[in-house]
Amino acid sequence: MPIFSQSRENYVTTLAKLFEYATDNFAKRPLSRFVEGGQEYTYESFKHKCLELSHRFNRFGISARDKVAILSGNMPNWTVAMFSCVPFGRVTVPILPDSSASEVTNILNHSECKAIFVSKKQLGKLSQEVIDKLTLVIDIETFELIKKDDKAFTCEGHGVDPQADDLASIIYTSGTSGKAKGVMLSHRNFCQNVIAAYHAQKAGKRDRWLS
Repeated sequence: MPIFSQSRENYVTTLAKLFEYATDNFAKRPLSRFVEGGQEYTYESFKHKCLELSHRFNRFGISARDKVAILSGNMPNWTVAMFSCVPFGRVTVPILPDSSASEVTNILNHSECKAIFVSKKQLGKLSQEVIDKLTLVIDIETFELIKKDDKAFTCEGHGVDPQADDLASIIYTSGTSGKAKGVMLSHRNFCQNVIAAYHAQKAGKRDRWLS
């Protein structure tokens, strides 16, 4: 099934369908590479890592519609963190890496996040009080658990196949005129951006994007 037609009709309206389409059709192709060390994800290995992390969320009772924060600079694992959540109905809450510790605390409390992916560089912005409220704190560089709430290990979490207008992500503003405000983006919002980007800048399998 094509993602869209020449008339720009969008056949894929959720990130779950986009995830399935891309990883099934381009399994052996490279998806992303790290600047150092030569490590890369193929679409297939990317899918496996996302599924592995999604199963971990299930084991700790983190289900569809639950919020998972991402606090890190740009790296290939950032995308893994996002797609371990959104294709299964969980909601990501990206936090700008230049946010202050108090801003991070406000965002996590306001969004009621249950877990966070965080880089070592950003970890110091999480107070012990914040960490204690979270079910999981995950090192985004290695995906090892920094903190886990064993009481939440119920294996009762579950994902769902999201609908186009379901919430996919809450993106907070910089908060220059007060506390940050959360912008709620649906699966349809993201997919429309993907289609618009494709029509604005066509890309083939030999093209590379620097992120």
